Amino acid sequence: MGIELKTFLFPTFFEAKPFLDNYNFLKKDKNIFVFESFYVIIIGIGYKNVLKSLKNFLQYFTDEVLIVGVCFSPSYHRIGDIVEPKTVISENMLNNFNINNIDLPLLITVRDPVLNVFDFERRFSYLKAIRDSVVVDMETYWIIDFLLKNKVGGSVKIFRIVSDNGEEDFKLNFKERKVVIQKSILNVAKIVLSS
Repeated sequence: MGIELKTFLFPTFFEAKPFLDNYNFLKKDKNIFVFESFYVIIIGIGYKNVLKSLKNFLQYFTDEVLIVGVCFSPSYHRIGDIVEPKTVISENMLNNFNINNIDLPLLITVRDPVLNVFDFERRFSYLKAIRDSVVVDMETYWIIDFLLKNKVGGSVKIFRIVSDNGEEDFKLNFKERKVVIQKSILNVAKIVLSS
């Protein structure tokens, strides 16, 4: 049996930085880095960037794909908490789901950022009963959908780090939270790279 290859997908260099700096990744190509049997690919933020990037990097999908990055939380999560969602859906799929049958935590992938907690409550008022188990990002569903449609990659693991309570909060408090967020991302790296 050969070495199992792992591909890490990060939306931004900021999110990938703890991996790249602490594990001697070498740049292979634009937005692709390699260390031993691990690839790191920077895919960009949002639907269009994700699809464009993934099409360009098909040959780098391996036995295990790990999606790592930051997320919004409307609830009790502390900044830096690591969330491993059990259900991932896009915002427009919510109408087709019975929230009582969703395995939690739930990650909702949106096309337009959630501005703040009030915006979340307006857009997702019907999730009030499970609010504490919901996080939001702008990439994960599109990645999983792409992998399935193109029959690439193997197993998928998702690690999302709570970074904010909305886009406004993220922009306002980013500098103060940067170290906490990157420390949590480094903890994900330690967990995954040691397994």
